[in-house]
Amino acid sequence: MPIADRMKTAEAMNFARLNRSDWENCLQRGLFPNAPKTEMGYVRLFDVDELVSAYVLGQLFERKVLAGHVCQIAVDVLDQVRKSPALKTLSAWKIAKPGGRLPAQKDVFCARC
Repeated sequence: MPIADRMKTAEAMNFARLNRSDWENCLQRGLFPNAPKTEMGYVRLFDVDELVSAYVLGQLFERKVLAGHVCQIAVDVLDQVRKSPALKTLSAWKIAKPGGRLPAQKDVFCARC
């Protein structure tokens, strides 16, 4: 994907409504190995699939899900989106609260409409 079709980290964090400190925490703890690759001193550039994953991170952190779970779900979403380029929607299970039960699966948003 050409660099012009990618989004810099600050723009991606804003798009995904993801707090930069939550993002940095995931990276520092090695919880999100699928983060866009970069070299020291260079900005990270997010492609569309990585933006979908960042959006998932932002949504789950907003709901106070633990970082380990958030990152694993976002990694799984990114893997699925990359494996299935024709995918139009993503489905996700809501995270159950302790002692709660999981509700039915539902579409959460259109990834490539």
